[in-house]
Amino acid sequence: MIPSMYDTTQKQSISHLMIAIDISSFMEVGTFRRLSSTLAEYVKQAERASGVEELYLPGEIEFGVEASRMENGIPVSEGVLDDLNRLAASLGIHPLSA
Repeated sequence: MIPSMYDTTQKQSISHLMIAIDISSFMEVGTFRRLSSTLAEYVKQAERASGVEELYLPGEIEFGVEASRMENGIPVSEGVLDDLNRLAASLGIHPLSA
């Protein structure tokens, strides 16, 4: 069994592969976009398991988090904020607000 990728106490058997493909080598880009949109729509409209409110496409959650943080800022815990403000005070810098 593969442990959680966030559990750094165990050996991780996780890897990543990134590939860039020139779609135009295989088909018209417009056709690819239409097929991709059709597939995305199919996935989004698929039947959900009990308790599942929404089906997400790869990256969709992250894009939502990014948009929220651009609008509302990045959440920082009270402890981190306190540490940063102590450091700011020691350097004569204005403290951060919550």
